Amino acid sequence: MSSLIRDLQRAFVLTLAVAASSTLSAATERNDSSVFRAKAVAIEYPPFLSPDLPGFGRSFVVLQQLLQQHCCWQFDPVFLPPPRLLKYTRHNDDWLFSFMPVPAGRTDVMSMSLQSGYIKSGFFRLRKDSPFIWQDLERFSGKRVVLMRALTESNTEKRLVSAGMTVMTVNHVRQGLHMLATGRADFVQALEETGYYFAAEEGLDAEALQFTDPPAAVYPLTLYINRRHPLAESFIRALQAGLQDTP
Repeated sequence: MSSLIRDLQRAFVLTLAVAASSTLSAATERNDSSVFRAKAVAIEYPPFLSPDLPGFGRSFVVLQQLLQQHCCWQFDPVFLPPPRLLKYTRHNDDWLFSFMPVPAGRTDVMSMSLQSGYIKSGFFRLRKDSPFIWQDLERFSGKRVVLMRALTESNTEKRLVSAGMTVMTVNHVRQGLHMLATGRADFVQALEETGYYFAAEEGLDAEALQFTDPPAAVYPLTLYINRRHPLAESFIRALQAGLQDTP
């Protein structure tokens, strides 16, 4: 992974928060001979992950599509604030998988890429006729760029400051988009789908936004699987079979 996606993952781990439902904290169970049921842990990051979206977000939908020919899996996603997710995955083994990286000390956790080109990372600006290519950053010297607050003092911020840009920080992508729309910023860092998702949520004109083309970075959808879980090996085999069946 490049430094940008690692920075984004750190932002996930430091900025987003959704309370976990206590009713989903029960241990993994298999209800009958044909259905496996397991706990997944996640943070909210729409449109990829959210308790308020159909199927709990696009990442879960992709996962279920991979598994649909290998019946039958049902997941109870527990949405946790990012610091709690890290702590939970470090000290507990009742979770089967996470879409977010887990503490480095968990050597028994296996990562598996499910779909390439899934995450597109970069920057937004107000639309212009010219291409928006995020290279030769010195040409953006003097511009104002918004980062999520958790990226302060990160490699991303240092690189932008070194190029002569003014870095501003916010707690949420929606704040950065409003700053862009009202002329208080020149660029906003975000994932492409997340930026357009919140632009629509906030009633902003998505057509007025322009995302870096090509994206600054592109990464796969990755699962982090807890191999201590009693269903881990069955889950891994089902995923491998689903990936083999995918064109």
